[in-house]
Amino acid sequence: MCIFLPSLRSSPFGKGGQEGDLKSGHTCLPQIPPHPPFAKWGHGFTLLEMLVVLVVASIMLTVVTLNLMPNAQTVLREESQRLALLMENGAMSSQAGGQALAWSGTGNSYRFWQRSKEGEWLRIERDNLLYPRNLPDTVTIGEVSFNGRRLEPGSLVVLSPELSAKEFRVTLLSSDLSSDVVGNGLGKVEVVAGKTQ
Repeated sequence: MCIFLPSLRSSPFGKGGQEGDLKSGHTCLPQIPPHPPFAKWGHGFTLLEMLVVLVVASIMLTVVTLNLMPNAQTVLREESQRLALLMENGAMSSQAGGQALAWSGTGNSYRFWQRSKEGEWLRIERDNLLYPRNLPDTVTIGEVSFNGRRLEPGSLVVLSPELSAKEFRVTLLSSDLSSDVVGNGLGKVEVVAGKTQ
């Protein structure tokens, strides 16, 4: 590419301090080549590569989601173990304090009761451990039996302060699964796997 520039014929100042003559001319500068096309610098992602990335990301997301969402069997086992621990703690508290406690449940909720000196059953509301609880939507309370006799929904299961208390069984249901919380009458409460419905 050529552009016109003034060229200097002699030094800016001639003899005797006079300004020299200037002569216009043209000068050619080296031409800068244009940028090469993008393909020459590198290549972008192809459609196949993007599809592979999306498939891998989907698989990873599915694995994480399954780990964060426990299945029905896991939820049922955890709720059964929690109920067994609470009922066992209630039985031990009843024996230690000499005051009868009771449990009742219906639907997907349960609560504990305490008998007053007048013999009236009072619902426990503010206890740090034995407060009313709700089960997850997928878990419900099934059959409840006390001393071998089936109880109506909502009936009290007495956790007697006597060392020789009555046996009880509480069945929790989740879809086609079941789990039994069993008290042996001596303060020990454990979880027994139920039958598949």
